[in-house]
Amino acid sequence: MSLRLEQNPLFRKLVLMSSESRRKVATDSADGATVSMVEIKSYEFIRLESIGSEDDLVTIVNIPLLIFGKLLADVTYVGANFFKSLVKSGEKLTRRNERIGDIFYYGFEAQAYIKVLEALQGNEPIPEQFSGGRFGLFKGRNGTDEGIFVVGTGKDPSIPYGKVISWKNETELKWWGDESCNEINGVKGETFDPKSLSKLHLYTFDPDVCRPIQETINILIIFSTRHQKV
Repeated sequence: MSLRLEQNPLFRKLVLMSSESRRKVATDSADGATVSMVEIKSYEFIRLESIGSEDDLVTIVNIPLLIFGKLLADVTYVGANFFKSLVKSGEKLTRRNERIGDIFYYGFEAQAYIKVLEALQGNEPIPEQFSGGRFGLFKGRNGTDEGIFVVGTGKDPSIPYGKVISWKNETELKWWGDESCNEINGVKGETFDPKSLSKLHLYTFDPDVCRPIQETINILIIFSTRHQKV
């Protein structure tokens, strides 16, 4: 993953490289037809391949404000009042002079959102990205997983290899307004039945986007014949 910014008018190039590793751990396989698993994600800043550092200051879109704008739009009048309170507290569409390290890992000041979160979450815990009143994209996520997946092993012909059966004990999502978007449909993405390659599209489900995605299969097969003299 890289972040590339041209800072006008100095045209200073900033290239920050980080790596993401994913490790799957099977937790249970009672009948052999399915397996329960978690995917553990880790992120690491690659200093030697980067131009700039985590201490560089940049101007970015106010990500928490955009997130809350979408969330609060669904709770009508109460949501409008919450959003007004955020704007009155000084929250704007952009954030200036934020450290790269804070944006990604350590978190920047976001205390204004805590009261709104507490009202929306009820008894649910505050998301780790907002813990301590600071927001970071990957804050608290190193070495964590997105919940338990149940996927097919291919042993049962009615359950294709790699097909996602459930996620966090749910067989469908609840936060989208469209039924097809709420389906937990398709495979995990990196594992699928080879027979799927005979089709034009492959459906995948990933918690990073929180919905199924239709991917177009485009494969170039090259046949090569070699003659060896004896």
